[in-house]
Amino acid sequence: MDKKEKVKDYISKHKYFSLFQISNELSLDKKIVKDYLFQFKKEKLLFEAGYGMYSNIEKRFCLVPKSRVNTILNFLKKEFPYTEFIIWNTQQLQPLYYYTQQHHITFIEVEKEALTAFFEAVSKNYRDTLLERKEKDYFNSFEITRNPVVIRNLFSRSPKKGYFPELEKILVDVFVDLDSYRYISLSDYRKIWDGLFSEFRIKIGVLYYYSKRKKCFEKLFSLFTDISKGYGIDLCQIISKSGKSL
Repeated sequence: MDKKEKVKDYISKHKYFSLFQISNELSLDKKIVKDYLFQFKKEKLLFEAGYGMYSNIEKRFCLVPKSRVNTILNFLKKEFPYTEFIIWNTQQLQPLYYYTQQHHITFIEVEKEALTAFFEAVSKNYRDTLLERKEKDYFNSFEITRNPVVIRNLFSRSPKKGYFPELEKILVDVFVDLDSYRYISLSDYRKIWDGLFSEFRIKIGVLYYYSKRKKCFEKLFSLFTDISKGYGIDLCQIISKSGKSL
């Protein structure tokens, strides 16, 4: 087997990997491996996963907007055409659950200066609209059975595409919400990851940088690594071997 075939074979057997990792494990010059990876990317045999990492998984999980999301989105675009915001609903993760969720939260994230204006506008059409507060009383009285709309602050440089968050942002935010909103248990959160790892590509770079900025990297990646090992993947080890420090 020549060098190119060795790299190709390695790619086919590893869901996530880095240039540094392949070069070390196959004892090949990094420049040669880099050239092969460039060719294989053009042939769609591998795909960018960020942070110097690649994946042989092309498919990405699609967050399909639900009717409520689209209705509110169209309303807000007309009311606030020049304001940056993000909208999504927890129901969009339903395909990754092992059961049907009965109740959902619609999250709208907007810059701090527009929070009150958005709350007043949305609450005219949706009675159960809440302006997020950090006090314990707010979370203690939170009632998901009302299928509420929650308006909260948009974290700067949040990973997004247009008005919708990237999957990796949602994964980090849901993790942060585990002990506050409690609309999902830790075991169910793990099931979401199980569903993703089985067939979808994760942008490791986006997940890494956003979790760092949200100050939950250590806890999230500890869980992340534990789950990924069940699929023969040690992502923290892969990242550490990418030539970049954790």
